[in-house]
Amino acid sequence: MTGFIAVCIFAVGCLVGALIHKLVSSRTGTASKLSRDLDHVSQDFADYQDKVNAHFQETAELVHNLTQNYVAVHQKLAIGAQELSRSSLKSLAAEAVRSEKNAPLPEKLSAPIDYAEPEASTKEKENS
Repeated sequence: MTGFIAVCIFAVGCLVGALIHKLVSSRTGTASKLSRDLDHVSQDFADYQDKVNAHFQETAELVHNLTQNYVAVHQKLAIGAQELSRSSLKSLAAEAVRSEKNAPLPEKLSAPIDYAEPEASTKEKENS
């Protein structure tokens, strides 16, 4: 009988040991799985941050180029408007002289205020 009790205690001990092993190993497996998942998510987030940084850097460069192109277009339009307005003022003045021979010519022809050259500080900003 004592042999039977010893075998039963041995069997119960084996079952308890197996259950404890199962619980401990599953917690370790879950922890390692969570650790792998965390590493994966961290890597994905780092990749996302790199993409966002690259996007904003490229966008900043494109906006800078757009601004430079806008300045160049503005200068071209201002110069063209100045040249065209002066020549059209001269031709209008010549027509006025032809139509009214007694009317005096203006002493000095100048461009309208809207087409005047930009201030020196604006030119310095554009050059830098």
